[in-house]
Amino acid sequence: MTTTAVDSLDVTGTLCPVPVLRTARRVRRLAPGALLEVVGDDPLMRLDLAAWCAKEGHEVVAMEEVDGRVRCVLRVGGGAS
Repeated sequence: MTTTAVDSLDVTGTLCPVPVLRTARRVRRLAPGALLEVVGDDPLMRLDLAAWCAKEGHEVVAMEEVDGRVRCVLRVGGGAS
């Protein structure tokens, strides 16, 4: 994957809802349009982050899972919470 994130958040070792809560906290500090890479190992992180992004108006730019680790790159939307 070639998408480059400007900010990174590692939520490895945490389970739902912590990855989404930490992502939401980080997004509040970023400007609309900024990219955030979130990396973790929660098996539900793919679904949880995608649903949260859709609800909050952020865009999932890329999502991949390799060896049990999920990497999600999201673009902060204008209505960031």
